[in-house]
Amino acid sequence: MNRLRTINKAYEEIKRQDPDTCISRWFLRQLITGGAIPATRAGDKWLVDMSDIEAYFSDTAGKVG
Repeated sequence: MNRLRTINKAYEEIKRQDPDTCISRWFLRQLITGGAIPATRAGDKWLVDMSDIEAYFSDTAGKVG
């Protein structure tokens, strides 16, 4: 089952799992609206699957720097 969230709810879930995260709401929004993380428009909101967010950061974790 997909865990679809709006950008704000996805960010809240990330913060709940890791209160010290360096990921900002703005950065997450840029990744989603820029197409780096797959998402779907639903009216004026973006819906993103939490597993796609987790996969993005898992895949890029060793590539930063």
